[in-house]
Amino acid sequence: MISFKLNEQMDFDISNGKFHLTSGDDEIAQKIQVRLRQFYGEWFLDNEKGIKYHEIVWEPSSLPSQVQNEFKKTIAETEGVLQVTSYKQAYDPDIYGLFNISFSYITINNTELEGNFELNILGE
Repeated sequence: MISFKLNEQMDFDISNGKFHLTSGDDEIAQKIQVRLRQFYGEWFLDNEKGIKYHEIVWEPSSLPSQVQNEFKKTIAETEGVLQVTSYKQAYDPDIYGLFNISFSYITINNTELEGNFELNILGE
């Protein structure tokens, strides 16, 4: 597998005037980050993909376990991930819009990696 490398703003990495590529564990980590940012129904080619942010994550009646399952499922179903080995989420209802998860996973290369994802819907 080879993909275009993305920068921290999730745009193509075109440093030094060239596109850069990523592969292996770095590519798997990048794919997870992309998938965690994708809203359910957002991609016109497959409207069944993405995190159900409106339906589950930000729904006041959702249980923490439902939110956890939504994220863990997305990570586990990412191409190149064999198993999610740990998961922790932090959400403070007093700080609207800030959500943080940390997780570990094993890749098809038998490497255990850690990942973090923070979402701030207010953009602050």
